[in-house]
Amino acid sequence: KQDCEQKEFIRLSKNLKATYPQLAVCILGDGHYPNDTIFKICNSNKWDFIFTFKDGNLSTVREQITCEKQDNQTTEFEYVGTEKAKVMHYNGFYVNNLIYKNHKLQVIENKVKTVEKEPCRFVHVTNVEINNDNSKEVSQTGRLRWKIENEGFNDPKNGGYNLSHKFSRKSHKTLCNYYQCMQIAHLIQQLNTLSLEYKKTAK
Repeated sequence: KQDCEQKEFIRLSKNLKATYPQLAVCILGDGHYPNDTIFKICNSNKWDFIFTFKDGNLSTVREQITCEKQDNQTTEFEYVGTEKAKVMHYNGFYVNNLIYKNHKLQVIENKVKTVEKEPCRFVHVTNVEINNDNSKEVSQTGRLRWKIENEGFNDPKNGGYNLSHKFSRKSHKTLCNYYQCMQIAHLIQQLNTLSLEYKKTAK
């Protein structure tokens, strides 16, 4: 499955660039995307990217981060914000100008903590140069990948809509029609759930 996602990205990127050559794009991806091929595509298309940086990925980059920490060359940050009406405490570090093959990369690590829960750790690799002004935005933008995955795909897969990877093997038009109808149903369901009438009956 993951191998297919990477191959599909190669095909999709060609169509996307040909159709929208001037469009400003920032690709958000999970831990399967940080590799030389995808870095090359994004950089050649002048696209930004922010990918989840899983432990074990890009070992040479990890070694550089360790050296930067030992030499106190990483930049630490800390701030307070809110998410879903909860006070959140953020702290972490970022480091710029890491070299992987012919690519210049930046890495940011952010630990998010509430009073009730232990910190969650988020690490991203990007080609966007990070500074004190944009570190919060870069980290939070990288986390949107999970929001897209969870709210955009998890509900249709597991929320009663029966979305699967191979709904139709014979007709692409059938697949598109089914998916569009399912998206409409999902939209109606979300609007209903957020309506005041629903909230009254839910209580």
